[in-house]
Amino acid sequence: MGSPIGELPQQVEGLYDKAERKTEEHEDEMDGPWTEDYYLFTKGGKPVFRANIDGGKVYSIRLLEGSSFVVTPGGFHVGMPALDLVNRVRMRWDTYYDGEVFATKDHFTYYVSSDHINGDIPTKVEDFKEGATITGIVYSVSTRGTGSCLTNGIGVEGKEHEA
Repeated sequence: MGSPIGELPQQVEGLYDKAERKTEEHEDEMDGPWTEDYYLFTKGGKPVFRANIDGGKVYSIRLLEGSSFVVTPGGFHVGMPALDLVNRVRMRWDTYYDGEVFATKDHFTYYVSSDHINGDIPTKVEDFKEGATITGIVYSVSTRGTGSCLTNGIGVEGKEHEA
């Protein structure tokens, strides 16, 4: 995190084999027009993670559906049952009403599809439907542009990577 995006390798064996810069234009009622700038990292054509950038530096990383082999220091990964997370870590869940609910613990934010939730915002274990899985994990630091490493200990099949 905080590293200039130009310093990231185009591929890291076992983690990703392609990195592609993406820019998306958005507009909403509150903020007006804005640009989303990120790199999408894929392995075998499947999205593994995206590195969100601002000012040419990485400020957050979102693990995507192709990243089930990437494990957080707490032992969580995309695709694992949401109840494994809910039963091990006490967190307050919330939503932006965009199809996902989320909860944050330390520098990690965990996402679950709203389709797998009873009601708008889960407040108890029973609010998670059977089959609910973690659909995304975001690692971010509180201030953009700090100098910690990209993955800060996220392991890949038992190996640590600094990309």
